[in-house]
Amino acid sequence: MENILDDDLSLHEELPEYDPLESIVEWWESKRRGYNQRVGAIGLFGGVLLSLMAIELVVICIIFGIFTAIIANILFCSGWLIECVYFSFSHRLFGDRFRKGLYMVGLVFSMLLVGMISIIPAIIGMFSGAL
Repeated sequence: MENILDDDLSLHEELPEYDPLESIVEWWESKRRGYNQRVGAIGLFGGVLLSLMAIELVVICIIFGIFTAIIANILFCSGWLIECVYFSFSHRLFGDRFRKGLYMVGLVFSMLLVGMISIIPAIIGMFSGAL
């Protein structure tokens, strides 16, 4: 009698190796869309307000918007970079609470930074006489 388990090739396949660094990046990247939406909403709100104050500031708002989007995404990448460096030295992963806390601190910091940066064009406009 033939053993049916011998014919099952899935028993002989090797499981893919678990890569902790890949799982770190995957977790962070799964949060990028929500992060960009929240930070982008702050930047868009500031840009629209400034544009309503003076139409001359529209170009400045667009330039600062692009600049802040780049900065915000660099800040986002620093979250998983910090965790990868930590893992490389300690060979331990962050706990779920610590990882989520780091994400929230980074999100709040980025929202505050983008909020402050959206004020800079207004200051430039006030001193240049555009307002």
